Amino acid sequence: MIDNISAKNVTIEIDEVFISIRIQATDIDIFETLLNSLNDIVFQGTPISLKQICNYHPSSSQKMISKIITKGSDIEKCIEETKQLVSILRR
Repeated sequence: MIDNISAKNVTIEIDEVFISIRIQATDIDIFETLLNSLNDIVFQGTPISLKQICNYHPSSSQKMISKIITKGSDIEKCIEETKQLVSILRR
């Protein structure tokens, strides 16, 4: 702990194909910052294929959502949808 501030938990996993960044579901501010940083790429005309994998309960199966992000409003919508999912998962 530095100056009474708890550090955020961020895990970076690297393999031959992907770099994955894992954050705690409670750190939605980090998620929002990361997703907003992709806005420059989209603004330059490069679409992003975004996949979200949701685990609702340890005993249930995963749900995967796949979408193509082509404009900034798509990123904003994704952030809001993810906030709702996190809220549901935390109940």
